Amino acid sequence: YGFLLGDIVRESSSKSFGFVKRDLKFINSNIIKYIVPGNHDVGIGRNNAKRDIFIQNFGKTYQYFEYNNDLFILLDANIDNWNILNDQLKMLENLKNNNNNYTNVFIFTHQIIWYDKNKSYFSRVVPNSFAGYRNSTNFWDGVFPIISNIGKNIYLFSGDVGAFPNESEFFYAKYLNVDFFATGMGGGERDNFLIISVVNGDVNVALIPLNSLSLPID
Repeated sequence: YGFLLGDIVRESSSKSFGFVKRDLKFINSNIIKYIVPGNHDVGIGRNNAKRDIFIQNFGKTYQYFEYNNDLFILLDANIDNWNILNDQLKMLENLKNNNNNYTNVFIFTHQIIWYDKNKSYFSRVVPNSFAGYRNSTNFWDGVFPIISNIGKNIYLFSGDVGAFPNESEFFYAKYLNVDFFATGMGGGERDNFLIISVVNGDVNVALIPLNSLSLPID
């Protein structure tokens, strides 16, 4: 699977998304590609033209699926101003209560919904835009207690970094059973992406700078 973590276009339009779909065809056809929408892709709020165009091109903006005994969750934090509320929160609660006891849970968002200026370590990451991060989100009080109980190991990936060369193009931290990653590109320095491999249930994450130097994280 391949996951793009949002802001895949500067301005949402069928023409721009057409370029994206054309470029994705150059990636191995055996890789199923998923797009986690960013604010440039679907705008902010539930009802706007950008969101309509995105859905016409790529379908639903949040979902989940299972593979072997692992769970993959794609969230859309653009609907409720960087929060995960309503149907998405219910989706997470249902996944927690289904007693599947997943080995690994991979969660993908565009926004760094776990950013909190009042939590020293989790305030060190620098999002591309602080417009939606002026106040803390409902992540730590509402989302974290749910996702930390969905499975044994939780991996949360966010993509709203890297547009500027500010030394926050990559971030990693672990808290309890949740590994937090921020990864991005666009600033031209330290641009990167991640390759995640799962072998016999064990997860390895490799940081891949665009100079192709692979640096294993764990």
